Amino acid sequence: MMFRIEEYTVANTLIEQSIAYMQFVAHPSFQLTDPSTRLEYSYMENRTFHILILKYLHLLTNRACHRTALELAKMLLNLDPTDPLAILFIIDTLALRAREHQWLIDAVDHWSKERNAGFLFNIQFSYAMAHYHVAVKHGGDTSKADDLLQNAMLRFPTILMKLYECANVTPSAKLQAHTLFNNATERMTRNLNDLIFLYAKFTWSKWREPAVFEWLKQNAEALADRYDADPALQERAKVLVNEGLNLFRSWPDEVIRHLCVIKPMSSLLVDGAVPEVTNLVASDPSPPNQGVNRYGYTFGPQGDSRTAAQSTLRELFSSLLPNYAVYAPPDLE
Repeated sequence: MMFRIEEYTVANTLIEQSIAYMQFVAHPSFQLTDPSTRLEYSYMENRTFHILILKYLHLLTNRACHRTALELAKMLLNLDPTDPLAILFIIDTLALRAREHQWLIDAVDHWSKERNAGFLFNIQFSYAMAHYHVAVKHGGDTSKADDLLQNAMLRFPTILMKLYECANVTPSAKLQAHTLFNNATERMTRNLNDLIFLYAKFTWSKWREPAVFEWLKQNAEALADRYDADPALQERAKVLVNEGLNLFRSWPDEVIRHLCVIKPMSSLLVDGAVPEVTNLVASDPSPPNQGVNRYGYTFGPQGDSRTAAQSTLRELFSSLLPNYAVYAPPDLE
């Protein structure tokens, strides 16, 4: 609620105090820095901690504390390796902002084997940029980065125009008129387009760096020339685009949770670019089907003297926030 009414300082204070309290009441043997520590999201009492850390890392990177935000993202992946909040959707952005390019390359190489992360559009583009920075840093050629970027654009051509749009730069007439990029948005599902636009909003400042932007432009024009001269490449582009459509026809539950958690922060983080996720409650969005309620938590109005006061509060919140909803999770017995 504080985020929605733009009381960002209050919201940040509440999050920090909540995290501190949860650490205070944790078991003495619970060590966040221990690689063997697990805090599974399927257990209802654990979810609030995951959600708070996700909100907090977004706040940190928004304040340019990129390395700390990246470490928190790593911690969440370690606490529950099933990635219930789609950390893989944001961790590449955090790595680019923290300029941890070699770490991102090593991590993606590992995730491509363990998590099929190579299919994710954000990973493909960020991986290419990481290779570019490492090549430039060591004085080598950027041919591998070029190939990676062109393959990523061939599979997800709409990202190029979204990056230009977010960077407030007009593409060259050649790119604007080109078949591959011109109608790319129309060939994508709305769900995929929304996520691509969100990725562009998160990362455009890294792509807008002069040297990186020139590299992006050169590769886009080189790909356009290759596309025009090679019918086989045109057919391959159609196959890759269709594969992307099948992969992202609907949002996975993990992505839905992530979007729902950060939706109230949308104006602060990305100028409102987080897509709307309806009929979900941010305190526990899209609960796991195999969730565990060990302590028999119950939610919603109570049949006692507090009911009238709770009703009044609900009416107040509803008047302030049309999207406010009382949390009433399904029976998890």
